[in-house]
Amino acid sequence: GAVAKPGVLDAARLASLPTAARKVKTSGADGAYRASVELRGAGLRDLLDAADVRKTTDDGFNRPLDTLVEVVGAKGEKALFSYGEIFLGRDPQRVVVAAARRFVWPHHHADVGFDGAAFRGADEELPPAAAGCANCHDGKARPALDAPRGIVVADSGDLWPARFVEDVVSIRVRQAGVTVDKAKAKKDARAEAAALVGPAGPTGTLGAKEFARFAPRTWREASFGEGRGFRGVHEWRGADLADVVRPLLPKGADPRRVFILVTGADGYRSVFSGAEVFFPNGSPVLLADAADGKPLEGGAGRFAVVATGDFYVDRGVRAVSEIRLLAD
Repeated sequence: GAVAKPGVLDAARLASLPTAARKVKTSGADGAYRASVELRGAGLRDLLDAADVRKTTDDGFNRPLDTLVEVVGAKGEKALFSYGEIFLGRDPQRVVVAAARRFVWPHHHADVGFDGAAFRGADEELPPAAAGCANCHDGKARPALDAPRGIVVADSGDLWPARFVEDVVSIRVRQAGVTVDKAKAKKDARAEAAALVGPAGPTGTLGAKEFARFAPRTWREASFGEGRGFRGVHEWRGADLADVVRPLLPKGADPRRVFILVTGADGYRSVFSGAEVFFPNGSPVLLADAADGKPLEGGAGRFAVVATGDFYVDRGVRAVSEIRLLAD
């Protein structure tokens, strides 16, 4: 995909990167619990850094903030991550690419019948639980532990069920596929309303009247950007972006298999995965209409996007002119 140095991922390549270890609770395709495992490998961020993320198609925007990372497993399962989740978050190794794993056992498990502390390689089967497990379960039915296979990618920061792909066959950096209209993008442009666009096309406009029906949220932050550093302390007021875009979801669509592209009147834009918008784990993406006790005005336009889970503020979009939900 959009990388300057594509290549093959194997255990040797993972071993050349800084090591990360993260615990996750896994689920199957049916959503049922499989096992709790600790994964050891590298942060997806370090892997992509080595691959050198670069756009291969000119889409009118020269930053990778509107790119996605698509992970695909041998059985066709997928997980989507935004560029910002991987590169701008507080934990650079939150999303782990692992070739070794082990079951996470209760602290009193001394009778599991094998060395539960040992990590096993991607091609090594994890031994099944010993019969001693019944001592705790009192003979009642317990989950049949099912270990992940092959190279695994998982987001340890997700609420359960986490984005989790085993037997990974490809990791691809994707561009959003929507080009900035340079004729409409102006440096000091305002946007009194934002166009709402779903997978089938435009669905309406979000203005002050429509925005007033959403439950209010506030967020206070010490703003820090990759380029200019500290930008002051600000308190934002607005609503969850999830509430705004939920009506755009196609009927029956998996929210984890969509992404949201937010564009400003000046052409600046950012992409968010469906998982971080609809399942934010305490750090929602905020669509703000006020900052520091005053309605947004001047070059800020009517709305601005604030990614509260990011360390850097670079995914913030001012003068929001379009909010587009795209299905994978």
